[in-house]
Amino acid sequence: MKKKIKILHLEDSSNDSELIRTLIEIGEIEHEYFLADNEKDFLNILETEDIDIILSDYNLPDYNGNEALKVSRERYSQMPFIFVSGAMGEDRAIDAMLNGATDYVLKNKLERLVPAINRAINEHELTIKQKHAEDALHDSERKYKDFVNEVNDGYFITNNHGKITFANISMAKILGFKSPEELSGRFFTDFNKIGNIKGVNYTFKKIIENKERFDGLELEVLRIDGNIIHIEIKAIPVLEYGKITGMQGVVHNITERKLAEIDLKEKNEQIEAQNEKYIIINKELAFQNEEKVKRAAELVIANTELAFQNEEKEKRADELIIANIQKEAEEKYKLLLEEKNLVITDSIIYARHIQRAILPRKEDIHSSLPESFIIYKPKDIVSGDFYFFHKKKQTVFIVAADCTGHGVPGALMSMMGSEIIRDAVLQTSDTSEILRYLNNGIKNSLHQWDENELVRDGMDIAICSINTRKRNVQYSGARIPFWLIRKGMSYVEEIKGTREVIGGSTPYNQCFENHELMLSKGDTFYLSTDGYADQFNGQNKRKLMKNNFRNILLEIQNKSMPEQEKHLENFIENWREGTRQIDDILVIGIRL
Repeated sequence: MKKKIKILHLEDSSNDSELIRTLIEIGEIEHEYFLADNEKDFLNILETEDIDIILSDYNLPDYNGNEALKVSRERYSQMPFIFVSGAMGEDRAIDAMLNGATDYVLKNKLERLVPAINRAINEHELTIKQKHAEDALHDSERKYKDFVNEVNDGYFITNNHGKITFANISMAKILGFKSPEELSGRFFTDFNKIGNIKGVNYTFKKIIENKERFDGLELEVLRIDGNIIHIEIKAIPVLEYGKITGMQGVVHNITERKLAEIDLKEKNEQIEAQNEKYIIINKELAFQNEEKVKRAAELVIANTELAFQNEEKEKRADELIIANIQKEAEEKYKLLLEEKNLVITDSIIYARHIQRAILPRKEDIHSSLPESFIIYKPKDIVSGDFYFFHKKKQTVFIVAADCTGHGVPGALMSMMGSEIIRDAVLQTSDTSEILRYLNNGIKNSLHQWDENELVRDGMDIAICSINTRKRNVQYSGARIPFWLIRKGMSYVEEIKGTREVIGGSTPYNQCFENHELMLSKGDTFYLSTDGYADQFNGQNKRKLMKNNFRNILLEIQNKSMPEQEKHLENFIENWREGTRQIDDILVIGIRL
């Protein structure tokens, strides 16, 4: 059973709160509703209830939305917060978004509220899942380090230059350091003050370049406290995606073994010297001494064989330690990465396939409209904006549309809209009839004719049919205007479409205006969704606005259409100056 969303609404108007609650219920959001009209009630509900999302008016008699936003961000930094206000200007909206608000909805456009709530909740749930995956990854890394630190032998990892990037506690103790962190950034040659430094560098280089392992490199090193010890290193290369990123291995402190070998050698030399002395004195004693020497030699051989056996056992143990460490780390990383990728990418990849399938190829558009361009920049991987193209004899149809929302929900709406438009243009060439057909089709598909199942998703759209031989254009629109710049003119003619949207609360069989225009060679017209004009500037945090956008189009009329496309793309990137893109962008330009 799906968990109910707990909604906290900060609102002092009982009429507004009742209207908003009714819209939420109509939107089929499973929820529990909590209303507060003052600071005390707001803080009490926030403290005692496990709230999922906050809706807030901007101005209240003794409190305001900015204070509520500040409190919610201090206590619950990721909780969705949507302003629902009738007195919120553009500057306030910008400040609210910069201060951490998730979204804002004006009270005269409440049809956007339910989609805004659904989008905010979905994005919040995705953020929580990402956080859980990251926490699990960090926990795995911690357990991995704990496991490595329990190993008695020294364990290390280097980069591909031989610099130590990780060492366990035993490694630090062997070299005389208090903590493993003190070894980070050092090279083995830093301690190899007595041995052959060139030989060490050659061995390490051979591992990195040839992907070879080595066993039993013995070094005489200087500990940090000044004492000389003997160590033995066994290492293998570290591979990531087929490339060597460094090496890892174990280190034995073999000082005691080395000292024992030296002591044994000295004793053997003493025995041999004494035997020589006895040979000179007495042959019989010499024979006996030879027997002693023989037994001593046998003892040396036995000790050597025992040392070799121990060395082989240590070698196999080292290989097992490294193999176990590698296997456990690889399995945990693989499991976590697979889980994280499944959570995040499944729906996005599917939506991207849908988006690519419905969009027409730009090559097909250019074959019928050679002097044209399309700038299409989704805010996310997939887009709520879409364009449509169809050719029927001497007439071509071109569409620019902006669906409710962006990302995956917008992409699904665009798929539905494209299919309905495709059916409509096969039945009629009248652009106003096509929009009427589209409006009815959206309402039927989403059951928007049934008040009990009302879903207010819809789209803004502009459609043109162009007779390329006669150069006459027929335009109809729903909130997206037709901008025309005639050749040699220094102003933009704006033809506005019908004020109603497609779908949502627009009535069934709504009529849309039809505009017919005669154009001349060299005339240029544009269709654009609101994403380009609504983009914020990186310095002053203000929108570009439609008037400034039209002025830019006037300034570039002496350029070819490919040059115009490049100019508009460069301009919007410079305007953003590194700030995030706030909406999908779609601009279509056509010159006859």
